Amino acid sequence: MKTNTIQVRDSFIVNALRNCGYNNYAAIADIIDNSVEPEVDATTVKIQFSTDSGKGGPIRSINIIDNGCGMDFDTMKEAMCLGSMTGKTGETNLGMYGAGLKTAALSLGKKLTVISRTQGSDYISKAVLDITEACKNGGPIELSIDKVPLDEFLSNPENLVNFAEDHGTLVSITEIDRLSNKDRKSFGGQLRNKIGEIFNKFITSNICKFFVDGTLAEPVNLMLNALEQNELLGSDEFEVDGTQFSFNAYYLPKEDTSDSVGEGASRNLRNQGLYIYRQNRLIGRGLTLGLWTRHPQYNGLRIELFTNGTCDELLGSTFTKMVSEQSKETMSQSFHDVLIQKIGVFINEAKNRGQRESAAAKGETDPETQKMYDHVTKEMNDNLLLKINRRGENKPNEEPKEHEHRGPQKNPALFRERKNKWLEGIKEVSLGRNEEMFMFEMSNNKRVVLINIDHPFYNEFYRQLPINLKHQMAKVITCHEIAKQNVNYYGSEDVQQLVDLYNETISSEVGKSLSK
Repeated sequence: MKTNTIQVRDSFIVNALRNCGYNNYAAIADIIDNSVEPEVDATTVKIQFSTDSGKGGPIRSINIIDNGCGMDFDTMKEAMCLGSMTGKTGETNLGMYGAGLKTAALSLGKKLTVISRTQGSDYISKAVLDITEACKNGGPIELSIDKVPLDEFLSNPENLVNFAEDHGTLVSITEIDRLSNKDRKSFGGQLRNKIGEIFNKFITSNICKFFVDGTLAEPVNLMLNALEQNELLGSDEFEVDGTQFSFNAYYLPKEDTSDSVGEGASRNLRNQGLYIYRQNRLIGRGLTLGLWTRHPQYNGLRIELFTNGTCDELLGSTFTKMVSEQSKETMSQSFHDVLIQKIGVFINEAKNRGQRESAAAKGETDPETQKMYDHVTKEMNDNLLLKINRRGENKPNEEPKEHEHRGPQKNPALFRERKNKWLEGIKEVSLGRNEEMFMFEMSNNKRVVLINIDHPFYNEFYRQLPINLKHQMAKVITCHEIAKQNVNYYGSEDVQQLVDLYNETISSEVGKSLSK
């Protein structure tokens, strides 16, 4: 019997490995997962960057170093296989697919070096995975795994700098070409905050400390548990297809918490929703998953959902350990049904409380200003130069116009004039001091501009403008929605996250600059 062989082209494998869906921060977090596994038992993880000119210049390499148990030579060989079998299970471990280390590293750069030592060992295990040639001209993927005598390894001063632990593992990523932000200070600051979010349970439980470029990552208190006014609405446990879940539902009243909660946790539109933890590691933040429509009235709602690694199929997630709003398209219907049954009562409670808060604080817009807003709305709808997605709206005319038809039809048809509107109106509403200066919501398939009367921008600047300047400023504010559509805000999660972060940051900084 003749055996047919199939040639596997390295360049195609490389493209598949490098495009598994990681963003930069998720990739580094996935590598860190290996350090905080129970059997590794690392108490310190350090993420270090190197550049061509000390602290300045673009990032050229990323080193992730832990003081865990380390890997012997056989374990290293298995760990470097795609789909490695290292005995991990979904019930107890963060990783279980045997692909994360390689795919996460290669999503950042073209060369991966892993150096590890177990306690008391007289050798270092070293592996190098290099796809530089495969990326350049379709050459082979190069993988080497060696035992390096300890004396030989320690004779190189550079090794002592990069890996000074008696036991542990160093993961080094070089030939960096996939960083969205190579600025050392900026990327390091964002990464430190992301680690404070993703591993906040590990940090607050004193399981592990994380350092980014020498600075300790502080936990981000996503549930604002330290605040006395925070209220636990309820908690429960449930099971779906053999996977265990538990949750805590909180309501955060509208308060000025900017000085006490840290970056990333403020009560606002972006942070409302579900926070999903897989083995106490955050894999999804601020999600609605189609259970409700994101709106300021739900800003006080936060729900922690805890589960283990057997949840991936139910949640529609992959080995990248990321759950996003898009995951609802592949999420198990049985999980979705049980979840809404369990937390629906808390969603409604949060909505009712949010509406009561808004009604208590809302003031009526004066007639002159409201008339101006109506005029701005009409001008923006009538301006055909604006690059905006318009939704047609048919309305009957008092005197329908005759339409001239060609051909044998005898009776002329009557038609209704089509009104192309994209803006429903402009409102002044109470959203909270920590919320954005202004935001947008949908009404009748059109946008409504919400100007936040609690923000210092409104109280210290906008409200004091004469009506003619307020008219122009209202147009400028409305143009933000046009810009969002033109940068694909509603079609790309990455763009959405970046724009939301920008809006949140500029609103915060404007608030600080105008506060008395």
